[in-house]
Amino acid sequence: MPLDFLLNEARLFLIDTLKGQPKTSKSPYPWRNNWKHLVLHSLRVEDNVVKILEREFHTLSDEKIQIIRLAAILHDVAKYIDQRDHANTGATIAREWLLDHIASVETVERIAQMISAHRKKRKIEPDFSTAILKDADMLDEIGAISVFMAGRAVGRKSPFYLNEVCARINEVEVPRCEELLEQLQTEGAKEILRERLEFMKTFADQLIRELRIEPGYEELLQSM
Repeated sequence: MPLDFLLNEARLFLIDTLKGQPKTSKSPYPWRNNWKHLVLHSLRVEDNVVKILEREFHTLSDEKIQIIRLAAILHDVAKYIDQRDHANTGATIAREWLLDHIASVETVERIAQMISAHRKKRKIEPDFSTAILKDADMLDEIGAISVFMAGRAVGRKSPFYLNEVCARINEVEVPRCEELLEQLQTEGAKEILRERLEFMKTFADQLIRELRIEPGYEELLQSM
């Protein structure tokens, strides 16, 4: 089966499997409370795989890259079905579908193994392909999206909303990004995250400059 066709079939399978599934726990970030978000997340993780590999010196064949992309597309297929152990349940679901589309049982098991392992982010991953998948997953919703997350996390009715967003970026989102940098295992992913971290710092610095007023008046207003 042609590579592009199989990847597209996997994307459609993901949509068909997740379609209409309710999320049992609500996220404070409203865009996450719909099954379509999980599809978008999975497809962004697939794209992150490609972006990381573009920055890595590797000898992976097209077939091995396809395997990582398939694992990325299907890695959260069971997220709403089994929130306690979605990685292993997802590996089972993916295995059943893949056996109907890939002749090599060894390749199917390889993809299922990667899906099963993707949740253990802090574990040092000796397998390069699985490390790529884990890093691609961790890179999602951090960077420019962190600004929106900061905006959602603070009191939007406050007259100091923009100041609080800025503080949230510097005190929560930037440290989170720096902590994540220590967890990533591939140089390609680290390079991408450093660029995003620089964007976040630059954005916060610019926001601070735009909000600046004469010294003492912000504190005065906050005390009233």
